[in-house]
Amino acid sequence: MNINHGKALLLKLPIMMLLFFLIQSVLYEITWYHPLWIAAVIGLVTYVALDLFVLPKVGTYPAAAADLVVVYFLTWLLLMMVDVPEDSNRGLIALLCALAVFLVELLFFHRFMLKNGDRVVKREHLSEDKTKNNL
Repeated sequence: MNINHGKALLLKLPIMMLLFFLIQSVLYEITWYHPLWIAAVIGLVTYVALDLFVLPKVGTYPAAAADLVVVYFLTWLLLMMVDVPEDSNRGLIALLCALAVFLVELLFFHRFMLKNGDRVVKREHLSEDKTKNNL
């Protein structure tokens, strides 16, 4: 899939950082910088592993389901490294973050990736057809 990676990451990472900040810092009082670096790490991992490789092969719904699972487990693991208030449940925090990312990826980001990637592929495909017809 040919896509402008900078544009895609500039769309994905701030949205994830905002979601993680709202859930982890505002709702669960985790220090503000922890959700930001956790979102950045998870955003980069899921972009490379899922959005570039899985999404074009399996489509939006299976890729979004994979996002849900991967974001949940990575968030849960990375929350083990930070100071979480004693009365907070890391599993619930991870689940809320994963559900929020799942919805954003399903409704917006995967459509953006497929639309922009397909547009480039269609252009290449059209140029190949014109070349074949001219021979």
